[in-house]
Amino acid sequence: YTGAYVTAAALAVIGLAAAGIALIWGLSQFWYYVSLTVRMGLACGLLLLTQIGVGAAMFQERQGSLVAEGVALVSISAGM
Repeated sequence: YTGAYVTAAALAVIGLAAAGIALIWGLSQFWYYVSLTVRMGLACGLLLLTQIGVGAAMFQERQGSLVAEGVALVSISAGM
């Protein structure tokens, strides 16, 4: 029975990987037709949300804590 479970697990992993690739491809095809104005609006909205998160961490007096450093790291990497 072990061989059957390993085969089923391998097929499940391959199927999920193929589904993920198809999803990313589909989203990229959709994103191509989104107007530049909407893209910029989404980018500005994401930037605003990350800055609000950083500000909230700072105002809660968490500077120097592990949570605040994580929030800053995520904000910096999202801005790149």
